[in-house]
Amino acid sequence: MQKTMFVHALFNDWQDWRQGNAVFCRWGFVRLNDASKAGCPQSIPLYRPSIFEGNRDTDPRHALLARVNRAPLFPFVMGVHLTTLVGERGVKEIPGKAEQAQIVKLTQIR
Repeated sequence: MQKTMFVHALFNDWQDWRQGNAVFCRWGFVRLNDASKAGCPQSIPLYRPSIFEGNRDTDPRHALLARVNRAPLFPFVMGVHLTTLVGERGVKEIPGKAEQAQIVKLTQIR
């Protein structure tokens, strides 16, 4: 049941999504294109699989871009959580998976 609900949330245009990237800031945020107006972080899709299989190999990935309300620079901040593949590291490491994961991550960054 949980997997079904999770898949529904993922592919329901993110309206029902309850997990993801976050940026916390004591100064608040401004719009990306206009620091004189209040704004909020924007989620940017990096990767969305054609089929979600219930594992981290097929988790969608987003970057979160924000602009901090801190004059005079109003810096931009980006948080990402790139794909990790099952078997790329740890006790159950699969030969070649780390290299495959690195290629996927570089593709997402580009």
